[in-house]
Amino acid sequence: MTSTETKSISPTNSLNLGQNFKYQVFSDNTEGISIVNTPQTTMDKKHYLWERVNNMKTSLVDSVQRKIPVHHSNQLNDIFKRFQYFFSIIGPILLLIMFILVLVYWKREQNELWKSRNQCYTKECLISSSSIVAHMNKTISPCENFFQFACGSYYSPFHPDQDAEQPAVQAHRVVASAFGKDTIQDYFKSGRSRRMLRFDRPMIEHLTEINVHAIINSLRNIYSNSYGQYNSAKYKVAQFYDSCSSTSLRNWLGAHPLMRKVAPLLNGIWLLDRNASNETGANIVNQTSAWPKRLFSDSYLTQQFYMAKNWSWMDSIKHLQVQLNVPTFADFYIYTSPINKPRLYLFPDSGAMGHLSDYKIKTYVSGVLEVLARDAGIPYGNEEYKERTRIFTNDLKLVTSELQKIYRRTTPSKWSQKSKLGDLNINGNAYDWSGLLGAYFDETYVVFDSDYPIYTRYLDYLQKFPILIGTLERNFTKSVADRIMNNYMLWNVLDTYTWHLSYEYYMLHLSYNYQTEHIMDLECFFVTHELFDTVLGAIYAEKHVHNETENEVKQMTTYLRTSLKNHLKQIQWMDEQTKKDVNERINKMKILFKVPEIMRDNKKLNYAYRTLRTSYNYLNNLFSAIQYIRGVYNRLLSGVTETSEENWSSRDVMVYDSHVALYLQLDEVFIPPGMLQLPIFHHNLPAAFNFGGLGSLIGTAIGILVGEYGSVMLKGGEIQSVWTSETTRKYQEQKKCVQDQIYNASRNYFNFSDYVS
Repeated sequence: MTSTETKSISPTNSLNLGQNFKYQVFSDNTEGISIVNTPQTTMDKKHYLWERVNNMKTSLVDSVQRKIPVHHSNQLNDIFKRFQYFFSIIGPILLLIMFILVLVYWKREQNELWKSRNQCYTKECLISSSSIVAHMNKTISPCENFFQFACGSYYSPFHPDQDAEQPAVQAHRVVASAFGKDTIQDYFKSGRSRRMLRFDRPMIEHLTEINVHAIINSLRNIYSNSYGQYNSAKYKVAQFYDSCSSTSLRNWLGAHPLMRKVAPLLNGIWLLDRNASNETGANIVNQTSAWPKRLFSDSYLTQQFYMAKNWSWMDSIKHLQVQLNVPTFADFYIYTSPINKPRLYLFPDSGAMGHLSDYKIKTYVSGVLEVLARDAGIPYGNEEYKERTRIFTNDLKLVTSELQKIYRRTTPSKWSQKSKLGDLNINGNAYDWSGLLGAYFDETYVVFDSDYPIYTRYLDYLQKFPILIGTLERNFTKSVADRIMNNYMLWNVLDTYTWHLSYEYYMLHLSYNYQTEHIMDLECFFVTHELFDTVLGAIYAEKHVHNETENEVKQMTTYLRTSLKNHLKQIQWMDEQTKKDVNERINKMKILFKVPEIMRDNKKLNYAYRTLRTSYNYLNNLFSAIQYIRGVYNRLLSGVTETSEENWSSRDVMVYDSHVALYLQLDEVFIPPGMLQLPIFHHNLPAAFNFGGLGSLIGTAIGILVGEYGSVMLKGGEIQSVWTSETTRKYQEQKKCVQDQIYNASRNYFNFSDYVS
């Protein structure tokens, strides 16, 4: 008996069974079950599986709906609405917090970026920063006494029992050895007569060296990246510097460019004249046939060596002075002053003031002439050239010894005295002063007659040295006298330009002057600085002068001026009239920190240096620079130069210097842009740091106006007293009191006797 249990199943509750499902049966025959025997295609199977999945999903949804009551569904809707309302309030707040966090993070990254760019990590910066911190006295409030707060520990007492192996002492030894005598700063300090007071800070002396190396890098970049800008003053100066520092090219050219320039100016050079006659003392051995036909491999130059029969020593002197700035017997320079017209000062040349000993003639002079012969191609050991060298050195010794006798027999005055040009010709008109000065200052309308004013300390020498020329002409034939003068002038040229020639000449120059070899890049910078400090200042200002810095310095100087006037009111030893005059002086005081317009405007700069010509040849560049400087001297004598350019281009202060300078006569304070940098100044630093660093330097300079140095000033072109007699008397009493207090305190502290001076 076969039977099956039949059950009605709703569509939503039913499940389709698979093909291999084993139904429960009660017989061995399954033919009655249609699902097993029904044939199925592939599409039927896929449709069957999808329908099965849909039925399972529907059954699950129905079961959940039957289990969840209606009021629970409403609660879920309420919760969802409350969540939306809550998010609408909290969402903007979260976005604002996220924005603030991003802004704070960005600001922190910017600060870290600024710190990384301005991080003090070099040896010089760390030494300066540590020195500033070490000099602070934090026990004193900066609001009560800022100077004591910032510098109160600067003058630390000396204790004899200090251990020499302490780290502080060892560090001082390292620093002291790092700055020798031949630093850049020493070079700038060794200028000529100064008219300004300079204020040094040992901790920032390295800034000048940093500035110089920055300018050197800028010169290299300009020359490499601005090729072809022939009208650019900066490019011309960069090419000049590159030609100087290119030692390989200078070694290859040797003395050839110099001889090519000098031979026409001297109208012949006896030392290298193949056709010199026996009348001049040449051709004694008559071996010039061994000389090359083309000296210096230049046929044109070989012909220029021939001395003219009508040779004039005065014409040669004029040519050398005008074209090469090489003096003979006497030299001159222009001195400018804001209170006087330009003045012409005269003084002896190096031959009279120097001392060329026999040893120096045998070593230095003979060495230079030997290298010169090698450059010319003359065989080594040539008898004719050896004889001419002997004659040359004897002539040089004769002239220098006679000049030195004249110089030693005269007594220079202590101060420069005013004279007339005609006063120099009391021993004859052999030396044409008017013609020499007229040829040099040919761009002016100045007439150098006998009444033209001159200034000198050596009037006696200038009047007597023409006697030497007359003595030579009387004691020797004209040919021999011309030879003696020609040799002396040629040596003046060689002595002036030896440093600028090849390495062999350069080393001879160093040995003669007892100097050591330096880095040529730095040496050439000094030469460039001497000739083109205005252009170097423009190069530095272009990269390092910013409006923010100028605004910060301007605001600082305003505060310092006000502070000085407030301090003036508290001075008890100064009477009211003196305070009034000093207060007026403070108001008129100029604090200069902006570079002149010519250093800011490339068009003006290029126009000013339009006559300068440069190339790869260093000596030709030097000759062109000398002509440019001669043009500047012509402008100085004519009184048409720009005052601001003169101030920033003097030996007292440069744009890239790191020292505050005070021109006391004119009440002008110069703040070079070269010192407006870390560690003493930065426009992003707190005001306390800037005032403690740069402000203290400026304050020291302007504070002199109320001290003893400021007791006199320039009024109407004359130096007059600012203090009244009563102020002067009280000041002397106060000064004596302070001196006694310092003396007594020092004696008690250091425990020294009154006998110690």
